[in-house]
Formats: sequence, C-alpha cells, structure tokens
Amino acid sequence: MINNQLDISAARATFAEAGRCRIDDFLAPDLAERLLAELSEGMNFDVAYACSPSPKLVSASAWQSMTEPTRTALTRQLMARASEGQGFLYCTYLAKNRVSATSRDRELVDSIFSFWGGDVMQKLVADITSLNVEGAESQFTRFTAGQYLTRHRDTLEGNKRRLAFVMSLSKDWHPDWGGLLHFYSDDGDIEETWIPRFNALQIFDIQQIHGVSVVAPCAPRGRYSLTGWFTA
Repeated sequence: MINNQLDISAARATFAEAGRCRIDDFLAPDLAERLLAELSEGMNFDVAYACSPSPKLVSASAWQSMTEPTRTALTRQLMARASEGQGFLYCTYLAKNRVSATSRDRELVDSIFSFWGGDVMQKLVADITSLNVEGAESQFTRFTAGQYLTRHRDTLEGNKRRLAFVMSLSKDWHPDWGGLLHFYSDDGDIEETWIPRFNALQIFDIQQIHGVSVVAPCAPRGRYSLTGWFTA
C-alpha cells in the first residue's frame, strides 16, 4: 500500500523539532487514485456536527430532509458555538458506529482501516516519531462548502489517542477554497498552515492546537481525507 520510494529521514527530523511532519506521495500512486475515486464517486457519508448538549451523527438523508425551521435553528446553534471557537460540521464514514454511510468498494475501505491499525504502520510511525503505538481509530471525511472544524486539541480524558493523522486525498486543492489545516499557538496565532495536498500523510502530536478552516462556497468539490488517531 505504501509507496516503496519513501524517504522518511526528513519527516523524522521535522517531527523531532516541531511535533508534526508531512510525507508527500505516501501511498502507492494507483491506490491513492483508487481511493479518491471511491471517496468522490462511490461513498455515501454520514454527517457529524457538534451541537448542544452533545455531538451528533446522522445520516445524509436525515440531514437533507430536515425541515426549514429545524435547519435554521440548528444552523443558528452551530454558528453560535463556532463564534466562540467550538464545534464542527463535516461528513464522515467511520470505521465503526456508522449510521447509514455506505461504500461502493467496501473491501477497499475495510482494507485501509485494517492496514492503518496494523504492524506496518505501527513500525513506520515509531520510526518517524520514536513513539510506540498499538493501533488506529480511523474515518474517511469530506468537508464541503460551509463545513469546518474549530481549533482544539485531540486530548480526551481516559482516551488512548497518542498521535493524530490526516491522510490527504484532495487533488489540485486551491488555498482560496478554505479547508486549510491550521496549527495554532496557545494565544491563538496561526503558527503553520498546511493546504490539502493529494496523497500526503500528516502526523502530529495530539497536544498541538489545530483546526480546519471553513470550506468556501467557491470550492467546486469536497475536501477528502482519511483522518484519526494512532493509539497506545
């Protein structure tokens, strides 16, 4: 699955210095193309959003069939939370706990989930970060116009998350389309921004404050990725 021409020495040095790194051309090229085709043409996603009193996961059909008053009230609530730097709204296909998300090529999707939590990735992650991990929690995501992930840390009390990852599968993404992965300082300044780059694996420590900027209305297609956490 992995590109056999990878040179991870630069990623190792960058992670040691900054606690995050990006590896271009990570997957075998034909697999990256196949995954993009599946995400953009063969997958139906659920919708995840953070709204009081707790995060929600609903089917795409339930999201689309909301009455206008319900949608208006929900949007108002989401925007109120987002204005305070809280919450998220995006489409997801989870490895588990799906509502009605489906995939045309379930075998491909399941093989990716299995590989990401398996021995090869565990060894590679340890080689890059010097941290031992034992598995992965994964989901495929799609961000479309108006969707976002406000800044946060990926730390949860009692959770096994150790490292976050984003396997970007968006091709020819323009920075004006939004959907940028920002890393923040404690006082809210943006320290670094990564534009979605096709077939690039990004790994970072869960203590790092990060978020995905809102996707602009001008974006002609979704922002696709495999995201989650390596666990220990």
